[in-house]
Amino acid sequence: MRLIAALLFVLLVPTVVVAQPAGTLVVGLVAEPVALDPAQVTDLNSNRVGRRVAETLVAFAEGSTQIVPGLAESWTISRDGLQYTFKLRKGVKFHDGTPLDAEAVKFSIERQIGARSSRTIPRASSGSILSPTISSAT
Repeated sequence: MRLIAALLFVLLVPTVVVAQPAGTLVVGLVAEPVALDPAQVTDLNSNRVGRRVAETLVAFAEGSTQIVPGLAESWTISRDGLQYTFKLRKGVKFHDGTPLDAEAVKFSIERQIGARSSRTIPRASSGSILSPTISSAT
């Protein structure tokens, strides 16, 4: 009898829904993101949010390890595997209207390398840090 009363209460009592101001996005997560800066993300919840806020040059196909285009519509890899050349999608702009170009990509990659240098830059067998050469292309 108590179960029926509880069920009737839940079904018949109106639910209060608070309207959000226009332009507000409400997202439910298991835990708060630690950071929203892609160069600083180290946790799962920050990564979940970041993947929906920032776009990458390439991505994994849904449910696969196949690499598919993102901001880069195509890319080539040098024979020695040390140089990657990305052809950027045309017409892409940042939230402030600034166009995406090679300089912006270069800045972002170098910024992430600097932020993570102590833990993610591969080291050569001699112990020196390998650093990519990023050039601006038109």
